Amino acid sequence: ARGARRRGAAGGASRDEWRERMAAIWRSQGLSAEATERLVYWGEQRASYPNARVVERRVTALRRLLPGADVSAMLGRAPMLVTLDVEVEAPLRVEVVRILLGPAAASAGGAEAVLERYPRLLMLSPWRLVGKIEALAAAVPGVRVDRAIVRQPALLYRRPRTVAATFERLTMLLRGAGADEVAALAESSPGLLMVRPQRLSAAMGVLMETLGADGSEADAAALARRVAMRNPRALTLAPATLRSALGALAAATAPKGELRAGPGAPAEEHQEIVSRVLRRAPNLLTRSPSALGDNAHALAALLPSPETDLPDAAAVSTMVVRQPSLLGYKSATLATKLNALKVLLPSADVGRMVRGAPGLMASNVEHTLPRKIESLHRAFTPPLESREELEELLESTPSLLTMQPELLASKMQRLLELCPDLDGYKPTTMGRFVLNSKERIERLAFVQEMVVGDTSDADNGGQVDGAASPAKIPKASTVLNMPQALFMRRYPGYADWARQRRDKGIAASGRALRHKGDGSTPSR
Repeated sequence: ARGARRRGAAGGASRDEWRERMAAIWRSQGLSAEATERLVYWGEQRASYPNARVVERRVTALRRLLPGADVSAMLGRAPMLVTLDVEVEAPLRVEVVRILLGPAAASAGGAEAVLERYPRLLMLSPWRLVGKIEALAAAVPGVRVDRAIVRQPALLYRRPRTVAATFERLTMLLRGAGADEVAALAESSPGLLMVRPQRLSAAMGVLMETLGADGSEADAAALARRVAMRNPRALTLAPATLRSALGALAAATAPKGELRAGPGAPAEEHQEIVSRVLRRAPNLLTRSPSALGDNAHALAALLPSPETDLPDAAAVSTMVVRQPSLLGYKSATLATKLNALKVLLPSADVGRMVRGAPGLMASNVEHTLPRKIESLHRAFTPPLESREELEELLESTPSLLTMQPELLASKMQRLLELCPDLDGYKPTTMGRFVLNSKERIERLAFVQEMVVGDTSDADNGGQVDGAASPAKIPKASTVLNMPQALFMRRYPGYADWARQRRDKGIAASGRALRHKGDGSTPSR
């Protein structure tokens, strides 16, 4: 039977001659040696395979029909295309794909791009394509199947019953999310619908097992759902692969020990760190384990601790927990960013700055940071006398560069209002003042009112109750640097004062919104 098929494929010519002729055709179409061999072998096994002249004509017709597509790549993916009567059947099928997938296909480069990625669609007759799309739409209610198909055309070849079961399981696992959110997730990440329900459940179980080490089961489920929503590809991984990825992430963020990724799930003492990292950067879960380990070593090598030139696991752990996206950069990108920072701030210890504010490496060093530096230079009080003084300030308090210029300016203005003698402080001290939260800065307003009373302040109404007035206003540094517990013990009236101001601020905002809605002007 095999010999008969081969003779049929060769059309009466000898097998070797047929192979040479077909190989020459495929090579002339720009196919690689591997693809050529695969196509020749595929045709050799089929009795109904067209002869060489017909193959050439059909390939030429396909190129005319899809001028923007890589026909050679299409034939490599779907060698059965040469059995299609391209001149008669293919034009209608291409047009049906354009109509059915509509704007979704246009946003992905058009029907040609979709067919290039998944040329098997051309083997479906129009009525079969319509039937498959309708069955898929019924299996995943609420999902725009045209968009899902454009992203994952292989969905059309899945059994609708299997897809429906997978979608139902996905909805159950993400029950904290709304139906619209789950549908949008399936639409944007249709690879989820290619996975069996059991795989989804197993992956979610592994996530909950790891992420629930330091909290309740409900917290673990909520965090696992959050990770799945932001990185749905994690749910498509086999349990063993997912455990390995979690282990690699734990190894890359370990505060001590080897940084090199190891097999298996993370040890219990590292699970809390992994949970914190995944809350902010769930995409790291699908990075290759070797890339995570290499990036951790690259960070340690680029930013050694001042005491040693050896990789400092604790320093790397601290940096990536605060800025997990650092593990997502390539080593070359990290080096480029660090060099750009050194050019931007030549007299500063850039390594120290990044260790203190790892978010700097996630900033746009070429455009965003230069603008922030200039804004800081203009807004800072007391005025900085030189560029060197500015760089000394940034080396001491690098987190200033992670703040939005508007927020920095508003904090600076409030500090000037509450502490007129700022000129007496060094710029580095003032920089630390600005890094305080707005609530902590308002401590200065409280202690001033407590000392002198504030009969003109409608927010307070005079002397603050619950604390004796000291002889003089404490230094701003004392007030701002005092630990919260100590401040509350020393100034027991602060809690009521802050609550009254907060409540009145909320009420004032509500009045402003109401007046804005009815077009009137609020009374003063």
